[in-house]
Amino acid sequence: MLPPLTFGRWFPYAAEALAEMPDEPGVFQLRREQGLVDLPRGKSAMLRYGAAEGSLRRSFGELLAGPGPTAMIETGDGARVAEAWLVRWATSSVPREHYERLLRGFTERFGAPPRDQPDTGPR
Repeated sequence: MLPPLTFGRWFPYAAEALAEMPDEPGVFQLRREQGLVDLPRGKSAMLRYGAAEGSLRRSFGELLAGPGPTAMIETGDGARVAEAWLVRWATSSVPREHYERLLRGFTERFGAPPRDQPDTGPR
């Protein structure tokens, strides 16, 4: 049986989160700040799961250095803006197993993986 995960609060997808993230193994979740994504069996704000077998801070730093949010959303006044993302994490002594459980549970519930889920697993 896997030990329980304890996720912290949501942070903006930015350097602020990187500064708070521990230099330990664990898993993280990315979600939209507002709105939901249509999936085959429902809607979810979750965009991606990730894991680090070494350092959450290093793994997330590599992700943060990438292109970031590219999907556009429409605001209440009709303007189109890049969607904002949030991130949270939990340390884990078995990050690969926790990552696989989170991803499997999401896919079983919604009929597809999160919208921005890469094909690669934990680093």
